Amino acid sequence: MSNRAYDERDQETARRRFGVAATARALTLAAGLALTGVAGAVAQESTPAAMGGECVAPEMAAMDTTAAAASPAASPTDDAALAGMPADEALAAEAIAAVENFTACFNAGDIAAGLSLTTPAYLMDLFGTDDVEELVTAIGMTEIPRTEILEIGNVMTYDDGRVSVEAEYMSGDYQYIRSNLFLVQSGDTLLVDDEDYLPATSDGDATIISYTIADDTAPLAFDQSMASPEFPVVILYGANNGAERHSVALLRLPDEAAGTPLAELPAEQVMGAEFIGTVNIDAGEREELVLVGLPVGSYLLVDLLVPDSAAELTITEPEPES
Repeated sequence: MSNRAYDERDQETARRRFGVAATARALTLAAGLALTGVAGAVAQESTPAAMGGECVAPEMAAMDTTAAAASPAASPTDDAALAGMPADEALAAEAIAAVENFTACFNAGDIAAGLSLTTPAYLMDLFGTDDVEELVTAIGMTEIPRTEILEIGNVMTYDDGRVSVEAEYMSGDYQYIRSNLFLVQSGDTLLVDDEDYLPATSDGDATIISYTIADDTAPLAFDQSMASPEFPVVILYGANNGAERHSVALLRLPDEAAGTPLAELPAEQVMGAEFIGTVNIDAGEREELVLVGLPVGSYLLVDLLVPDSAAELTITEPEPES
């Protein structure tokens, strides 16, 4: 699931985003950390209260993030080829405490501390840059969605030195995610190094709305209808037929913007859009964005790689029962 870094052209393209795509990029930067703040608990069971724990920044003098990034443990690895072993009780507690702290920092809005708990490789994979100062500025532009843990556990160790924690969680109010979060040791601290998304399952009746990214220049497009009645679970299922990785974000438009063509949307209405969720789709792959309790309204599905690539989605009132 993991591509380690965008190339220089990708990074330069990301810096040239304007209008809707620029706004969505900033929102996605903020949400991306919440997406990977998967473990908000101190034990195998989690409660909302555990999300609000105190954020503890690492002692920077003791940190060796350069070594962590260069070590075999933090190098790109084929996760599917790894055979994990259950962690012992002490290591499991340490790993869960580490991801609890990581989540607590972003839930508390302490962006710099949260970023200090990751490897440069992780930042490059998620954002296309490991410039912490740039990320703190970008992420600070908007409110960070909070993470609520639904299930957490299954802590594993691997021959390459990494540790993984499996979790199901909500990012913000609507996006449901299931993943393995991988950690590496740097000094006395476990750092977030990677996240491997797992097939998501969520309770409730669901509707699937598919869309396609035809190539790396064409706007994304829904395969059939751009409207759906309200369902307990809405799954946006995207196929990337391009040669590059695409980041896709869903935004909810203000009520007064409903029905307005994308090119005619005033900047203040774009800035007033509510971030709902995001997903990365590697070249040739398919991914799902699982949304729970998505309310009636008008939405934009934005491809952050392609300027002005956005498709409007409308969620309507539920169909009456026959």
